[in-house]
Amino acid sequence: MGAEIHVKYVEVSDYKVVLQIWDFGGEEQFRFLLPTYARGAFGGIFMYDISRIGTTLNIREWLEVFREGLFEDEKDIPVLLVGGKKDMVGDRAVEKEAALNLKEKFGFFDLIESSAKTGENVDQIFETMVKKIMQYKEFI
Repeated sequence: MGAEIHVKYVEVSDYKVVLQIWDFGGEEQFRFLLPTYARGAFGGIFMYDISRIGTTLNIREWLEVFREGLFEDEKDIPVLLVGGKKDMVGDRAVEKEAALNLKEKFGFFDLIESSAKTGENVDQIFETMVKKIMQYKEFI
């Protein structure tokens, strides 16, 4: 199908939220699907690998592909930048300052570095995303 679908439950500000997460993994052969699946999204998370500079090179293109699928009134939905593999800090190829520059340049609302291996900041990603979506949708 070109995407993995995950469900995650998050509790924020006394709200229990169910997230439906569509993971495209940045695979070029499924790029054409992204605009269709982006339609109706409340937010986006763009992830790069802090140990591989190459994972930051196509952020502009993928962001454009993502946004082209959005309806006009969705164009300013919150999009979060996430640096993965924080546990590999000794192999860091993308410095935090460079990532902050990407955040500013492309209009991401925040930057979080995390590690799926250790679990560091993984919950923070989803809690931050949900809070921002709730503010955007004027729930809180």
